[in-house]
Amino acid sequence: MVLLILAGITITFVLGENGIINMAQRAADKTNQAGEQEQKDFENINNWINENTNNSNGGTIKPVEPTNIDDWIFYEENGTITITGYKGRDTEVVVPNSIGGVPVTKIAGNNLVTESGYTDFLHSGGRLWDKSICTGVLGDRQYAYHANETITKVTISEGITSIEGGTFCNSIALETVILPDTLEKIGERAFEECASLNNIKWSNSLKEIGYKCFAHCKSLGKVILPNSLINIGHFAFYNTDLLEIYIPKNVAIIGTSAIDAKIIYCEVATKPSGWEENYTWDKWYVGEDTTIIWDYKNKQ
Repeated sequence: MVLLILAGITITFVLGENGIINMAQRAADKTNQAGEQEQKDFENINNWINENTNNSNGGTIKPVEPTNIDDWIFYEENGTITITGYKGRDTEVVVPNSIGGVPVTKIAGNNLVTESGYTDFLHSGGRLWDKSICTGVLGDRQYAYHANETITKVTISEGITSIEGGTFCNSIALETVILPDTLEKIGERAFEECASLNNIKWSNSLKEIGYKCFAHCKSLGKVILPNSLINIGHFAFYNTDLLEIYIPKNVAIIGTSAIDAKIIYCEVATKPSGWEENYTWDKWYVGEDTTIIWDYKNKQ
């Protein structure tokens, strides 16, 4: 082997029975191959982005089928599927947006009890996943409260537009919830009493947060609500002891005792007419120790 160094460029020659082979040409060939691979990688990234673009951007939604269809309870109606139960044992759960090629649009509740004794996605007032059931009464409605003690993370796939009442209520180990940008509604008590919940990726299409949706979720800490939000139901964040909450300007309705926070950042400069009239907005209904900052974006 011979090394030739010219102007800082090293060219390697190999002496063999067939004469001199210029290894620089081999290096050039490898460079071309690397360039082709880089181009392929770039194309793969672009394809992934296109496949995972949601409907709000005019793209398509990548189907997410369940790993085990037997883990799920569901029904089909008018060409779409509503999931009403989960029977699996995973601690991190991905809710599919397609089952057998049929789109899933909603997670709802019912009073189903599986053969294993699990009552999944109960409603009137449903709760995910475990065996123990207790009951509570709100007015003339009775709720079968149903707590899960093992699920730590739930990812809702793109394409699902609604989470109905009580679905994840009292899932005490649940820490992280990833909501799809197609989600428009979270129903009443959907995440009530999820004591460990501290991380929510919000939907950019969310319009409604229902009655007591996140009540008693004391680990949330800080909440930045999406700009799409219009309606915050009665007691939605009741007894959460939030450190901060940010309310965007498009919120037109806030119900009674909906917010419990030390600092409330309001994007609007004055209280809209649809915000609960019984509040004293200089001090807020939840207590005199709460600070309200109006028009906060222009005060930063």
